[in-house]
Amino acid sequence: MIFEYCDTLFGIVKLFLFKLFYFKRLKISGVEKFSLKVKLCIKHNSNISFGKKCRVRRNTSFYCYDGGKIEIGNNTFINEGCIISSRKLIKIGENCNLGNNISIYDNDHDYRRNLSVYVSSDVNIGNNVWIGANCIILKGVTIGDNSVIAAGSVVINDVSANSIIYQRKNTIIKEVRKDEES
Repeated sequence: MIFEYCDTLFGIVKLFLFKLFYFKRLKISGVEKFSLKVKLCIKHNSNISFGKKCRVRRNTSFYCYDGGKIEIGNNTFINEGCIISSRKLIKIGENCNLGNNISIYDNDHDYRRNLSVYVSSDVNIGNNVWIGANCIILKGVTIGDNSVIAAGSVVINDVSANSIIYQRKNTIIKEVRKDEES
């Protein structure tokens, strides 16, 4: 309990040091909890904004490149180990819960032409959205309000409001018989 309090206290101090360093590129509206072990990388004309009462746990990274924007709404919780990378726009609504190890990208490489060229498209996550652990949200996706994305899902298409998305993965178990061994 004391360690978590100290981590949050030093994290808030670190956030305000980030604010001094990044100045206008980082907007803070009253973050509630911010771990000391959060990484922010805001390049050139990019910016990140956090709404009121946001909570960000350790080992989460935010990357903004080439004029990208990340906007996080009020009262949103981001668990440990998340990666949010923007070259255009990633918008996360209010009252959202993101599980651990979630990756959100609004860009990917143009492998057909040149791997150093990026293709970007906005990612919009509505209000009251719950995203389970180990999900991947890719470019061009809109997730509607009040939706649930089950753990381990890869989201490549839009999700309508008030939806539950899950991906079945059948486990195949096959016993090897003595006469089949090589």
